[in-house]
Amino acid sequence: MRHRDGRRTQGRAVLFDLTYGDGARQYRGTGLVLKDSGAEQALWFHYIAPSSGYSRDRGASTLQGFIGSIASGSASQSPVLGRGGRIAENADAFMFVLEFALGSPLSLLEERMIRDELERGWSEQSDAELAAYDDYPQMVSLIMAIGDQRQLMEVQHALAEAVLEWIGEIDPSDPVVQMIHAHLLEGDKALVGGDPPLTETAAASYAELMAYADLLQADPEAAPGSISHSTVEETKRQLAQCWLQLGRDERELVQTIPAVWTTLRKALLHGDSSDRERARSIIAELAPGRTSHSAQGRVMSMAEHNSMMWARQNTFNHWMWCRGFRSTPFGY
Repeated sequence: MRHRDGRRTQGRAVLFDLTYGDGARQYRGTGLVLKDSGAEQALWFHYIAPSSGYSRDRGASTLQGFIGSIASGSASQSPVLGRGGRIAENADAFMFVLEFALGSPLSLLEERMIRDELERGWSEQSDAELAAYDDYPQMVSLIMAIGDQRQLMEVQHALAEAVLEWIGEIDPSDPVVQMIHAHLLEGDKALVGGDPPLTETAAASYAELMAYADLLQADPEAAPGSISHSTVEETKRQLAQCWLQLGRDERELVQTIPAVWTTLRKALLHGDSSDRERARSIIAELAPGRTSHSAQGRVMSMAEHNSMMWARQNTFNHWMWCRGFRSTPFGY
């Protein structure tokens, strides 16, 4: 582990950046060493996350809240998100509500781009302006807790109206609005023809899900943001190359993967420990045998096809809210 950019504060503390690993498995973090004024010892605290999803503001605010919570006596305070952590939490929740409301799953890359732009824009707003987004984490908890399908659809309809109204009120040149429009208009763009065709969203979601399944075999604690972009692009290329050689059932199955992959990501991010464990186990089951291709160049063997069917069924049986995502002509 490497640390750099150390900065002393008040003579008893050093704040510094951390880097661990390289390439797709690189992690970044924020470290803080405090010298105990009453004893000859120092305390080390750090926050570390995959580089692709790392936020320095979130790291600093998390450290601040954690350290305050372990102070002695009445000085101890419940961890409270600082401004950076508040923005990051609200952005994650907003992305959940956005995708659920529009019924249009995003790839991990699209989601990351929109979230990063949201955080950049919100960082320039006042605390009063940011308050407009403080309810989104509670909305996520509400959606995930609903157990009645009819009520869930009513909530989705209401949120869709609110999101569309929000989009209509914002300057069309706003980067976030432009990215949302690009997804809605271009997400169904066909990379390869056929019946059904291979769309950009389906190809990206399939490739990201498979890359993450492979990554979990090597590192069970890896986050989705740690997947290799080059691996995703290569899997997309292979899928496009052999798309017309796949059976219709396999092509239809791939078309449902965006909803499955989005649901599993949201469960990992917003679910409780049981949700996270279940999501990881579902994804990990997809990895074995995926590297072997038949003479016809098929991406999915029969075993892989069955594993994907199992994963889809388990995903939609367990998380009811995922049925709010736009269905394909073939259903889920």
